[in-house]
Amino acid sequence: MEYFISILPSLIPILAGGVLFSAFILSSRMRLFSLISWFRIQSILLAAYVAFLGVTLGEATLYATAVLIILAKVIFVPMMLAYIAERPGVSQRLESYVRPAVSALLAGALIAAAFFAARVYTLPHADYTIIAASFSLVLIGFLLLITR
Repeated sequence: MEYFISILPSLIPILAGGVLFSAFILSSRMRLFSLISWFRIQSILLAAYVAFLGVTLGEATLYATAVLIILAKVIFVPMMLAYIAERPGVSQRLESYVRPAVSALLAGALIAAAFFAARVYTLPHADYTIIAASFSLVLIGFLLLITR
């Protein structure tokens, strides 16, 4: 058990990268059920990230947060989105101002810009990968809001 706890800090940036990768994939998807599936995957990775962080830091509130993420973002929200998507007249393909390949290219450029900005503006007690992935997620979220 101690070995597992000792390797958890090295898994946390990997999970942050997984969340970032799933956001990149979300930026290039246009089918509604594909988006719901990738949203669920991203939420599972986020819950694992929070749970591993809770084990590493020894914070019980992070365990509760991970459980709430699973209940809300992994179970409830995708179930409601799928229920709404199955209604007659709901388009299964989302409209976008740009093509999926262009959206993926823009997301990649935003990720590169976020990693550059995280290197320039370092914080004293923060992991570079975590800061860059967080900044990238915010930028990709803005991209999805603007293009869709």
